[in-house]
Amino acid sequence: MTIILLLLRLYLYAVVAHVIINWLVSLNAINAQHPLVVNVTAFLKRIVEPVLAKIREVIPPFSGLDFSPMVLLIGITLLQHLLIRLAGPALYL
Repeated sequence: MTIILLLLRLYLYAVVAHVIINWLVSLNAINAQHPLVVNVTAFLKRIVEPVLAKIREVIPPFSGLDFSPMVLLIGITLLQHLLIRLAGPALYL
């Protein structure tokens, strides 16, 4: 169970990193052509975008604002809390 919680936490961090990098690229705060930025962005896009695309099918962007990352972060957090509540003391064995 702790492995699942760890994976959910890592995925949550990946979503946050994906959002921050996209903001920085769109604001021209970082060079989108730099090899490190290209590699990190491609990796994060590969693991985050499939889930975000499914959420966007249900909740499309509103007035240019994409709420799918926020919905995903809330969903991951709720899932973590649910798993902790269901597992209870078994997590600490």
